[in-house]
Amino acid sequence: MVKTGVTLRPVFSVYMARGSPKFFQEETLRLFIALCLTLLLGCSEKEENFVSSHHESSSILSFGFTPLDLAGKSKTELRKIIADPIRCEAIKYGDKCYYRKNNFEIVFINGLSDWVTIHNPPGTFSNFSLSDVGMKDEPPSFSNNSVKRWDKTQEVLEISVFAGNDDKIEYIYMKSVTK
Repeated sequence: MVKTGVTLRPVFSVYMARGSPKFFQEETLRLFIALCLTLLLGCSEKEENFVSSHHESSSILSFGFTPLDLAGKSKTELRKIIADPIRCEAIKYGDKCYYRKNNFEIVFINGLSDWVTIHNPPGTFSNFSLSDVGMKDEPPSFSNNSVKRWDKTQEVLEISVFAGNDDKIEYIYMKSVTK
């Protein structure tokens, strides 16, 4: 073998100039940790700003319909959407019917579904609760730790979402036309 007088440099000669390979490993680890922290903090949802991409508004309840699908319908129309009622009773304002193991209470005023209560719907209690139940996101008109309310929204008079345990929704109350 012939010696040419050329010295082969290590592939990582850039980091060797700063010091030892240990420096490179420590610096790489610091950069990696900084990158991870930046990503985690950047993805945090502490501030709920209304960016349309937060939730897909096309999602629907696991029941196969949204609260809006229940508004302003006759009992016959609701049978096609939700099923036959378990029972109905006459109240001051009209008939009140219970559907699907009492998960749905619907008050019919002037023959149409007007006040709708949905117990234990999927979704989380947040400013984005509407999209969790298949509706378009928008900022609530009123909000506190117990309830979030949207007034005159999406073709209904009012929708209120009430807090349950562990950031879940306990129930949704919707008024279609009548206060």
